[in-house]
Amino acid sequence: MNVHENIIEEDEIDLSELFTTIKENLKTVLYITFLFIFLAIIYLYWSRNIYSSNTIIALEEKSQSGLTMLKNSMLSSLGLGGVSGSIDIKTAKIKLKSRKYIATLLNKLNISMEYYIERNFKKIEFEKFNNFKINLKIKDIELYGEEFKLKPINSKRYILEVKAINYKKEHSYGELVNNSHFRVKISKREGVDPYDMEKEKDNIITNYIYNTFKHKIYIFKKLDKDAQIDKIIDNLNIEDIKSASNMFKLEYKGTLAKKTKEIVSQIAKSFIRDTREERENELNRQLKIIDKQIYDIRKNLNTRVKRLEKYEEKSGIAIMSDPALLLEDIDKKKQGIDTISLQIKEINNFINNLNRGDIITSVPLMGVGIDTTSIQPLIDSFISSSEKIRELELQKENINKSVTSNKQIASFIEDLKNKNNILENLLSDFTEEHPQVIKQKKEIERLIDKIYNNIEINLEKFQKNREITKENILTNISMVKKTLLRKLEVLEKDINKREKLLKSMPSKKMAHNELKRDWGFNQSIYSTLLQNRIEIEVSKVSMRANTKILEDAYIAKKPDSPKKRLILIVSAVTGFIFGIFFIFFKESLNKKIRKLNDIIPLTNSIILGEIREGKNNRLSKEDFRMVRTNLQLSSIHQNSSCNIILVTSTIDGEGKTIISANLARIFSEINRKVLVIDLNMRKPKLHNEFKRKNSIGISNYILQDIEISDILINITANLDFIPGGAIVSNESTLLMNNKFEKLIEELKEIYDYIIFDTPSLIPYSDTRLLFQYSDIVLFILRANVSFKNYIIDFENFKKTHKMKSSGIILNGV
Repeated sequence: MNVHENIIEEDEIDLSELFTTIKENLKTVLYITFLFIFLAIIYLYWSRNIYSSNTIIALEEKSQSGLTMLKNSMLSSLGLGGVSGSIDIKTAKIKLKSRKYIATLLNKLNISMEYYIERNFKKIEFEKFNNFKINLKIKDIELYGEEFKLKPINSKRYILEVKAINYKKEHSYGELVNNSHFRVKISKREGVDPYDMEKEKDNIITNYIYNTFKHKIYIFKKLDKDAQIDKIIDNLNIEDIKSASNMFKLEYKGTLAKKTKEIVSQIAKSFIRDTREERENELNRQLKIIDKQIYDIRKNLNTRVKRLEKYEEKSGIAIMSDPALLLEDIDKKKQGIDTISLQIKEINNFINNLNRGDIITSVPLMGVGIDTTSIQPLIDSFISSSEKIRELELQKENINKSVTSNKQIASFIEDLKNKNNILENLLSDFTEEHPQVIKQKKEIERLIDKIYNNIEINLEKFQKNREITKENILTNISMVKKTLLRKLEVLEKDINKREKLLKSMPSKKMAHNELKRDWGFNQSIYSTLLQNRIEIEVSKVSMRANTKILEDAYIAKKPDSPKKRLILIVSAVTGFIFGIFFIFFKESLNKKIRKLNDIIPLTNSIILGEIREGKNNRLSKEDFRMVRTNLQLSSIHQNSSCNIILVTSTIDGEGKTIISANLARIFSEINRKVLVIDLNMRKPKLHNEFKRKNSIGISNYILQDIEISDILINITANLDFIPGGAIVSNESTLLMNNKFEKLIEELKEIYDYIIFDTPSLIPYSDTRLLFQYSDIVLFILRANVSFKNYIIDFENFKKTHKMKSSGIILNGV
């Protein structure tokens, strides 16, 4: 019967083993977790902070009125071109990320030089050295991007080192260093030393490290044009603003917060200036072309007027007859129809733009002769409401930055910024669960709700106002449209009547009228060109007003990366998981026995128990009592009145001698006569456990003519001990002696238990000779010492040697 059999389900056993393994190796898991955290701290220490700054840019709306498109079509058909649209977001993105455009900004961005100091085993970047003036010119292109190290010696001298060319020499401040590779002049000036600036940020550890390895190294390097362009393009990001089709966000990331803000501001300002200049140049070019065409058309008109006058004189019709006056009247009415048609078309475009919510203006209506005096205040009110709504919608998407002109909302946002700053300060000192932090968060949430409610109220107000204004505009403009339609209908009927009269006109009068119509057509082109010129001038003014920086860049207070808290949490979790995987991987490779569960699957012998290792003797005695109980429950008591227990192991050092002595003691406590014999005659050690001498023992008894009483040592009332005696090399010969066999038979009549402490199975064969006397063989294994294959060898050994019974004890748990 296996005393460790139980009814626990196999899945539960595996789960128990899982947690047991983790518990036993918890220190290892924690060490690995702390190692990962330590590596993360090292990474964070050496990693450079990345800051970001952004600005919002608004471009001119790319839209054209119906009249403008009609005129452009007319002008294009004449080969004169039209009014071009504004730059779009897609084109702006391509332009801003193009190497050609970035190259034009390099002189303004001032990023050709990089400055660092080497302090506490890491490099710290600065915008410049305030205490040095450095003028560097690279002659050897291979030195672009290479480090120049300045090591001060004293107030007058320094060492300049360039590892790329194995250059290291001593120079004086203010001296011009000129060679085939570079030219540099380093001068001292009044300014704060970067090392002093960093010292103010020191804690105890960093200050100790700096004072221990105190040295100053200033590093600077120069970037070539391509490297500067790559640096800008790699760190520049452009994002669309979904709520506005003509706006985008320009963001730049860098290692210096102030420099990052300056770079993105300079790029934005340069882009706005260049866009305005390009657009203005294009409009000026168009104006130049239109002015030339106006001059040519005016000249053509003069020619046609003279031709008409000559024809009238030649034909004798200088004084127009009634049919001629009729034809002229028809032409005037047709011109009126054209004008009214353009007015109606422009009104339709205006109404469509108004219904779509596009930007509206009265300029196109005024350009075709429509009086907008009555609706101009309504248009201004509609535009103002639209701008307010757009501001509020943009504000709603990002309440952390004020982009609205509403003073109350701006005041709330300023309060929100202040409360967020207070929260950040609290979180640096307290945890998320601290009452002050929770209170501050609630105040922020209430303020955010207040801002959103205020925005919604204002949005609703302006939207309602815009809708009312829109209806009023539509009502007024619809009345104008109806009036024009009635005029158009009257003119068309009148023309039809008068054209019937023209069929009877003489051919000369028809030719005269044809010349007059030709002159009228050129006059119409002339008027269109003048109108187009006015629109271009209006576009120039509109472009300057609408192409602008909507929100200025800012200096970031905190870096975007690395995210220190997140990295530490991830490293801790990763380290813990890796630690668990590591201990299970290590366990899978471990061939040594650690616990009873490692033994059970490998043997059919009785598992008698485990002996725990420790300073508490009470625990050990309890373990031996458990072994004693398991032995008493086994089948050995059914065979004879005296039970012989043989204790052995595979190799030395597994604890068989200690277990033999303790088993003897524990059996003697239950009023049983116990004898323990040290049969390891090559290396007798059992006498040390009983603190007795090994002057005479079992080997002396077999070899000499002495009595049993001469070698028998009494330990307690129920416990006797026979030492190994004189050390012998031929132990097998002694054990095969008849005298030994007779001795065992005599002792069995006296004692209830006889315990053999025997040599290891490897490399000796002596123990095998004692199997014939034993009722049970106790095979001793030591945790973290014995290998699993020892059990397999023992099982094979049992098959080839006769054993009445066998059991296993795990020692040193």
